[in-house]
Amino acid sequence: MPTLLEAANINTHLNLDGRSILSFFEGDQVDDWRDDILYEFHGYESALCTIRMVRTKKWKYIYNPCSNDELYDIESDPYELYNLANKLAFKHVLRRMKNRLLKWLRKTNDSIVEQGTWQSNSYDLFVSSREE
Repeated sequence: MPTLLEAANINTHLNLDGRSILSFFEGDQVDDWRDDILYEFHGYESALCTIRMVRTKKWKYIYNPCSNDELYDIESDPYELYNLANKLAFKHVLRRMKNRLLKWLRKTNDSIVEQGTWQSNSYDLFVSSREE
């Protein structure tokens, strides 16, 4: 939406989570671009479970409050065949990706981080201070 608004020269004072990518199409250098992508899925009729995802160039973490979380090394496993979320050797990566996701969810006031709401069972999303 921000890209379309900028392309149409429509100035808005809306507080949007997104950002225009028009400068990339015009070949401009953007120095303050984020290094991750965040995604949210709110379910559909037969699956009302809500899901959140954060992806960097190397890692993809999917928070599934109704199932198992997923962690993939995109560089070595581009087809996401091997879920590393439960592997002890990747616990530090999982913590880092959870913290990255939580920071964004709090910044955008995402209700999935509110414990006890209908759409979440977010106790396993939070990283304890012992784990940091």
